[in-house]
Amino acid sequence: MCSSERSVSLLFFWICFICEVRK
Repeated sequence: MCSSERSVSLLFFWICFICEVRK
């Protein structure tokens, strides 16, 4: 599988999303 970059970007997206929601 070569979706490592995609998984990393997706993880970063979720971190930002959760931080915004928890404000």
